[in-house]
Amino acid sequence: MYLEDRRQENRRQDIREARWDIDLHHPVLRKLVNESHNVFVHVQKIAKETSGAALHPHIVKASKHYRSLLKTYSNELRLLGESTIDEDQKRQYENTFELLELSELIWGLCEILFIDNPTGGLVITQLIDWLRLHDGYGDHLYSEVIQEEAPDQHPQYWDAVCIIDTLYRLVLQGQIDKVRKLLSCHSARNIDTFTSMDDLLKKMPMYANLYRGHSVAEFDMKWRHWKDECERRLEENEFSLNKNLEDVARILCGDEAVFKELSDCCGSWYFMMVSKMLYQNPTVKSIDLQYCVQSCMDAYRNTTSPMGELDNILLSAIEFDIHQVIKDSCAMFTNCWFVAHLTDLLHHCGQLEAHKLQFGSSLKEFLLLEYASSLMSHKSLWIVGVNYLDNCPEFGRFWITLLTDALPLLEANELIFNTSDTFELMHCLEELTREDQITKRKENQPQVLSEADKEKLGLLWLGLNRNLQRATIGEGTVKLT
Repeated sequence: MYLEDRRQENRRQDIREARWDIDLHHPVLRKLVNESHNVFVHVQKIAKETSGAALHPHIVKASKHYRSLLKTYSNELRLLGESTIDEDQKRQYENTFELLELSELIWGLCEILFIDNPTGGLVITQLIDWLRLHDGYGDHLYSEVIQEEAPDQHPQYWDAVCIIDTLYRLVLQGQIDKVRKLLSCHSARNIDTFTSMDDLLKKMPMYANLYRGHSVAEFDMKWRHWKDECERRLEENEFSLNKNLEDVARILCGDEAVFKELSDCCGSWYFMMVSKMLYQNPTVKSIDLQYCVQSCMDAYRNTTSPMGELDNILLSAIEFDIHQVIKDSCAMFTNCWFVAHLTDLLHHCGQLEAHKLQFGSSLKEFLLLEYASSLMSHKSLWIVGVNYLDNCPEFGRFWITLLTDALPLLEANELIFNTSDTFELMHCLEELTREDQITKRKENQPQVLSEADKEKLGLLWLGLNRNLQRATIGEGTVKLT
């Protein structure tokens, strides 16, 4: 019940949130547009040549390619922001960088849950990689601390001043080798407390072994034996002389309370969810992740940062509500680059095949039409937009005709028709589309206008009305006859 209340509350808060905007005509982002276009065209070509299981590896590869492009150009924007002196320009680079990072964050989770489909639905390996990719601060601190002559004397070895604890964060991310390396640099590394902890870390069954010939049952048995040993050593107070190691042992045991205590180290409810599953249920299936969300969200319930649009999107993905993911993403990103390309891959994976919009187009085609139309507003991206429209079977050709032939009527600075001509055209159009006239032309066989025809007529009426308004202002009067 709380989740539903929270989501309703979030939607009310979203009204007050700024929408993310993006200028695809920026030189860096135009490279993203052009390279993602190449990926898109390749996907359509492969989809025509193969299908089913044979197509799936190509879709996964394309998804990773899209994410790679997002990461590449977000890094380029970050470097531009760091080297720019102008504050306004720097802020623009930083905002666009954050936008691409959020896009890659959402895409990464959707790839794990909807596109990659790991064997048996076991997702902990991919989720840990996802967590590390978007939370590199632990790695940064590790590199800084490990270079010290006496690492354990560094102020950020255990307790960081006003920032996250290095070792805790690495443990929560499952970076066991780095944790052992840090412990081996401690001046007290040879005492029993430290050697006991290193022994537990060394024995920890690695989730990656699930994909190296070990059965799930075998891994689960080894993991449970290891966890029992962790709990035994903790109960026997082997780490009681060192509070930090005791907290690490509690993490290894999957102690519920310690995750809430270290919520600052986790940073967000969705990263806490991944850490908890790593130490509480490493064989969790993707469909069961939603049952862990409640406690993780509760840990951040009283924080000053309210749950927002990003949280809603990730929550919908975890709940396998892909249509809500797309809907909320459309609201979050004013440009359709993200939703158009992600939806295309989801369509090829069979996730959206049954979803038709009221006017007859698929959700995939609708978003591609929106994205293509935004590209065609710039001369240098016109041909890219046309290629997207060529892959819209329902309305693509119509939109190409509209944008090439009807565009002057809709957007010309000069008048195309005067008021008299406009009224005449509107009268002819009304006569031609009267129901009785349509019936007569079809030899008394009733013919209902298709939704596509109705949309064309609507656009034509819009163009004529626009021309009439401008002609009326230009001529200063309207003469009705």
